[in-house]
Amino acid sequence: MPHSETTRAWSKGKLLKFSLFSIVLFLLAAEGISRIIFYFKFRGLHTSIYIQGSPLQEEDTNTVYNNRAYYVDYEKRFQYNEKGMRSLCGDFRLPARKGKNDLWIMLMGGSAMEGMGSNKEGDWYDIANIPDHPYVENIAFYLQSILQKKYPSRSVRVFNAAVSGFTIDQGFLKYQSLSTGYDFDWVISMDGVNECDTLNSDREEDEKAYDRKYWESFPFQAFPMRWIVPVTQHSALFSLLKQEIYYLRLNARTKRNEREGFPKRKFWADHPTRPLLFAESDQRVDNSVRSFIKEMKRWAGHLNGRNYLFLVQPYLAFRDSSKMSVEERALGNYLRAADNDEYKQAFFKKVYDSVERISQKDLHFQNMSAVQSWPGWNFVDYCHFTAAANQRIADELANFIGADGKIRIFRE
Repeated sequence: MPHSETTRAWSKGKLLKFSLFSIVLFLLAAEGISRIIFYFKFRGLHTSIYIQGSPLQEEDTNTVYNNRAYYVDYEKRFQYNEKGMRSLCGDFRLPARKGKNDLWIMLMGGSAMEGMGSNKEGDWYDIANIPDHPYVENIAFYLQSILQKKYPSRSVRVFNAAVSGFTIDQGFLKYQSLSTGYDFDWVISMDGVNECDTLNSDREEDEKAYDRKYWESFPFQAFPMRWIVPVTQHSALFSLLKQEIYYLRLNARTKRNEREGFPKRKFWADHPTRPLLFAESDQRVDNSVRSFIKEMKRWAGHLNGRNYLFLVQPYLAFRDSSKMSVEERALGNYLRAADNDEYKQAFFKKVYDSVERISQKDLHFQNMSAVQSWPGWNFVDYCHFTAAANQRIADELANFIGADGKIRIFRE
C-alpha cells in the first residue's frame, strides 16, 4: 500500500504524534547545524551561545547594569572585553599588569563615548543613516592611534569603559571598581545627556532610583522579549535567527533610505524650525545641575593623584545653524518638533554656564561647546557623532594629554 494511503488511514492522534516528532527532529537537526555555524562564526572570541543570545546589557549590583563581558557584535565591528569595555574583536583580555613604559587612558561616559551611531527609534536613523561605529571609528581607537604616534617609545592603551545610558554617578561607581585592579594614567569622562534633569532634590537616592527606572525600561525587560531571551540564550538556532532578522531589517532600512533619496531627511530639512523651549525657573532643574556638578567634584576627589578630565558633551539643540550640514539641519528640525525637551535644554544651558565658570580656575572641567560650532557634519542625532567628529574629538583629547592637562581645549 502506498505511504500516502497508509498515513491517510491514521487516526488524528497518531498523525499529531508523527507531526510533532517530525518537527522535533527537524529542530534538532537545525539546532545542530546552527551550533556548527555558531562555532565557526565566533571561534576564538571567548563567547558562547548564552552570551550571544542574551541582551547586550546585564544587571550589575554596583552600577545597576553594565555591558555583558565577551559579547560580540553580530557583524564583528567590536566586542566587549572581560570588564564590559568596548574593544576590537578578539581583544577580550585586559593586560595582567601595567608595564613601566605603558601609558594607560580610561575613557568613560555614555553611548557617545562608547561609539553609538544614530538612534534607531523615531526618525533619527532615517535622517542620518549611520549605524553604530565599528571600533576603528570611535574616539578610543582614534585617541590611541594619535597618542602612539606622539609617544612612539611608549606602549599606549586607551580603554573604552563607557556604557550606553550611563549617568555620571554610574561612571564613578564603575571607575571605583576598575581602579582597584588597574593603574590608569588618565581618566577622561564625557557626560551630560543621560542625567536626570528634574531631581526633586540633589540626594543620591533620587539618582539611584532614576538609574534603576531606566534599566527597567529596556525592551528585553517586557513582553515579548522577556519570553524570547531565555530561548535564545540556550539555542544557537534561535539566537542566530534573531540576530539575522534584526540586521536584515536594519540593512534593508539603510538601503531603502539610500535608494529613495532619504525622504525623511528632505522632509525635516525643509520643515519650519521651531524655537527651543527652556524651563528656566524650575527648581528641579537647578537640583539636577547642582547634583551633576557635585558628582563630578566628588569623583575628582577620589582620583588619588591621577590625571583627569571631565567633559560636558555637546547637544544638537545648541548647534550653530550657520555651520550645519543638511543632515544636521534635518536632525535639528526633527529634535525641535519631536523632542523639544524644555527641561533637558534648561539643564544643559545651566551646566554649560556652571562648568565654564569652574574651568576658568580648573582645567580639569571643560565644556565641549566648540563642537556645536564646528563646520561640516558632526551630529548623527541629538548627541552622537560622525566618525569624522570622533576623530576630531580624539585630536582635542590628545592635545590635552600632550600638554599635561594645562590647556583649554574645544575652543572656537
